[in-house]
Amino acid sequence: MCIRDSIPVAAFTDILPVLVDALPSLSPKLAELLEGLDMEALGERTITIDCDVLQADGGTRTASITGAYVALVDALHWAKSQRKIRSVERVLKDSVSAVSVGVINGTPMLDLPYIEDSQAMTDMNVAMTGSGDFIEIQGTAEHRPFSRAELNELLDLATKGNRELQRAQADALAELAEH
Repeated sequence: MCIRDSIPVAAFTDILPVLVDALPSLSPKLAELLEGLDMEALGERTITIDCDVLQADGGTRTASITGAYVALVDALHWAKSQRKIRSVERVLKDSVSAVSVGVINGTPMLDLPYIEDSQAMTDMNVAMTGSGDFIEIQGTAEHRPFSRAELNELLDLATKGNRELQRAQADALAELAEH
């Protein structure tokens, strides 16, 4: 079933701007998803996005943000088809994605599975817009401090990973548009 088929008409009410109800660790990260929206163009609408990561091996928060953006765009297309908004393009300012990176045994790595994440010397989540701006950089030196050079390398790796995710988001949205 497509995401849009499961969105009730009541999800678009004229009460609150936007509510993202996701995993507890995602809820405080509402701002990351909102960075991609023009709230004024959206108007007084409520969109509820519930992110349940059914199978994951680390990176659940970043996967939730990346997937929630796809669900949000799909919901906006549904809202346009129901004449709840005028234009999806006016509401969307930019895409949003997030990825985890870390240093494992001295090697910077992208999209850490749980076993690597739990052993990382440095662990970082990076959320970005499609235009390459950073929304959030959350990093922790787990076992030892990290250098400025390592930080730069991790940010470059995160940028590469976010670009790959943004291409995957675009492909998923194109596939949804075909159905």
